[in-house]
Amino acid sequence: MGLIDTTRRMISTYEESEVWKRDHAQAMLCFDLEQVMALGLYLFRGLLDYEAGLQAAAWRGDLSADDPVWGEFEPLYERWAAASERLLARADELAGAGFALKDIEAFRGAIEEARCMIENAALDPFALPIEEMIKRLQPENPRPDRYPD
Repeated sequence: MGLIDTTRRMISTYEESEVWKRDHAQAMLCFDLEQVMALGLYLFRGLLDYEAGLQAAAWRGDLSADDPVWGEFEPLYERWAAASERLLARADELAGAGFALKDIEAFRGAIEEARCMIENAALDPFALPIEEMIKRLQPENPRPDRYPD
C-alpha cells in the first residue's frame, strides 16, 4: 500500500500545484514572442533592403528624387517601431522574470535603428546638398599659422 499512498500524495500535489502551468504558459509565451520578434526583424531588414534598392535605382537615375515612393518609408518605419516597442515591453517583462529570450538585443537594436531613421527623416527638409555644406564649412582660416594649407 506504500506505493499507492505515495502515488495518491503525488497526484494530490500535482492537482493543487498550478505553478508549473503558469511557468509553462510563460515559457510558451517566450517562444511565441521569439517567433514574432524574428518575424519583426525579418520585416525590418526587408524594408531596409527595399529602400536600399530604391536608393541604388535613384543613384543610377532610374528613379526620381520626387517619386511618391519616398514618402512611404517613414510611416512604415513608424508603424513597425510602434508595434515592436509594444512587443519589446512584454519581452522585457518576461526577461525581468528570469526568462531568456533569443535575439532580444538584436530586436532592441533594430528598434533603435528605426527610431534613428525616423528622426533623420524629420531632419531631411533642413539638410543642405553637400555642395552647399562644403561652402559653409570652409570659412577663412582664423589662424593660418596654426593650420597651414
